[in-house]
Amino acid sequence: MKIQITGRNVTVPDDVVEYANEKIGKLDKYFHNIMDAQVIFSEQKTKRVCEVTIHASGKIIRAENKGTEYKESIDIVAEKLERQIRRYKEKFQTRKKEQTPELEHIEEEDFEAPKIVRVKEVAVKQMMYDEAIMQMELLSHDFFVFYNTENDRINVLYKRNDGDYGVLEPVRA
Repeated sequence: MKIQITGRNVTVPDDVVEYANEKIGKLDKYFHNIMDAQVIFSEQKTKRVCEVTIHASGKIIRAENKGTEYKESIDIVAEKLERQIRRYKEKFQTRKKEQTPELEHIEEEDFEAPKIVRVKEVAVKQMMYDEAIMQMELLSHDFFVFYNTENDRINVLYKRNDGDYGVLEPVRA
């Protein structure tokens, strides 16, 4: 795995660079398809920020932490990434084994239940349903992209701050 470490308007000490290489490098044992990782250090007022983005098998896994020390932030980010990778692997393996028509029917019923309160048009990259769900979970976002058979377009279902749901109907950019 190739690890790129940079500092945004801050000089990263050598011991922090070595520590980051060690901690992020260990994630390779959980997910062997990691191609590269970007580690970005920055400062926001009194907080030291560590952001890590991992590219693996076409997926993006991201975590960040704001702490008092860079090494502390690296530890927390590494733990977050480890949990995300484990959760992704478990769900991916479970979905492969349990792919049944009954499950798909339940998911459709769950989708029809939420109240749609807002519709927007956005440009998006096309993805398959399972791929969009996994991407959403890896990024820890509250949305997912799906192909809507009613209008033959990819849609994004997202959870709004007020607890209701919205649907984004994309147009080609």
